[in-house]
Formats: sequence, C-alpha cells, structure tokens
Amino acid sequence: MSKKLEGKIAVVTGGGRGVGRAISETLAEQGATVVVAVRTANYGENTVADIIAKGGNATLFSGLHLGDRSSCTALIDDTISRHGGIDILVLCAADAPYCPIVAMSDEDFDALFKTNVYSTFWLTKDAIPHLIKSKSGRVVYISSTAGNGLNSPGIVPYSASKAAVNAFARGVAIEYARTGITCNVVNPGLIASDRAQERMSGDQLNMISAAFPVPRPGTSEEIARAVSFLVQPESSYITGTAVVVDGGATLGAVNFQE
Repeated sequence: MSKKLEGKIAVVTGGGRGVGRAISETLAEQGATVVVAVRTANYGENTVADIIAKGGNATLFSGLHLGDRSSCTALIDDTISRHGGIDILVLCAADAPYCPIVAMSDEDFDALFKTNVYSTFWLTKDAIPHLIKSKSGRVVYISSTAGNGLNSPGIVPYSASKAAVNAFARGVAIEYARTGITCNVVNPGLIASDRAQERMSGDQLNMISAAFPVPRPGTSEEIARAVSFLVQPESSYITGTAVVVDGGATLGAVNFQE
C-alpha cells in the first residue's frame, strides 16, 4: 500500500476495536502516525502493538470519556505535546443504546448527546487551530445511515444524535474550507463489526441484510477504506458530503427474480 499519509498525524477515537481499529490500522499502513484514542486501555494497547509490529507508527491515549469536556481537551493537548500537530481527525467512537423514547430518562438522553454530539463539537473545536496549521487538515465523522435515512424503533435518540453530527459536519466544511480543511461524514449501514456481533449473531446479521441490493453485512475494513479515501491528498475537492457505505440498503429492499 502506498504511503500517501507519510508524516501525517491522525487522531482516531474508538480506535481500539471494530471500525475504529480498522481505520487506525489502515491509516498507519498508509504512513500516518496514529493516536489510538480509547476509553478501555487494553483494546488500544492491542491495536497499537499490532500496528507497530507491522512496521507502522502509533501511540495510545486511554481513558477517553467523550461525555467529559476535560477528557476531550486532554486528548488534543496530549497529541500536540507528543507529536506537535494534527493533520487528520477521525471521530469514530459513539454510544448507541437501544431504548424506546418513553423508556429513556432525561439523564440518559443528555448523556447520549454529550457522548455523540457535544464531543464532536469539543474535539473539532480544539483540533481546528492545529488542522489550520496543517494547511491540508482532514476531518471525518463516522455517523450512520440512521442519521438522515433509515430508522427503526428503539434507536430514535441515537438517530437524532447522528443527524446532528451530519449537520455539524456540513457547517464545519463551510466555515473552514478556505483554510484547507475538509470535513466529511461516512455513514455506515449494517456492519459486522465485533461490537455488532456482540448484539447479534451472524445468522441475524445475514437475515437482516438478505434483502439489501448487496445481500450481506459490510465489514469494518470497508468503512476504513472510505475514510482512507477522504483523508488522501486527492480528496481535497470533497468537503461537506456524506459517503454512504451500506450495500445500497437505503435504496430500499430489492426482490430479485431468479
């Protein structure tokens, strides 16, 4: 794989497992030094160790609590202290509780928005001065097709938080396009990440995706490749948009005739 990101510093939240880990590994393969930001240290330690074992560069920031302003500030400050700058910011970590509206408390709703939306504001705000210095800063938010497309009972508050993230990305793209920063969103559909497989069996994932135009769940690596495209130098004319990686699910179910 080409080293188009050689010399770049990339921060990836949720970089220790699932989609976040795949993103961390892919960016490291392309030459970036990746700050693997996680809440649980052992996930991040394993990811960093694997990247280094493969000849890449990565450092760990553990104990990240997205719902806490000071924790988000500490991630950016620590990155600057260790690496001197930020070129790429990928916000992947999020909370996705399954809870009907009437069963969700005000406190849980507030916590969800702090984790998914406030953290997007906090981390982006703190990173922007450094992304401007980069002169080719890249911001990518991992959102969801539930944000502005598919929805289902039990994830309405989560969907609302992702719609907010999508709107925020468009605003950042407009405000900072003249500085060289691009800001885009990747909207995954049904992805067979390790976290998804903790909630659903392989048979359930396959059953849900059977009517998709591409009749299978996606992989974490497919999301990582979309992120990789958006942070490449060649993507400098793409900003304020959403790349949907869902096997065509948002197009509607397809009943192919044999």
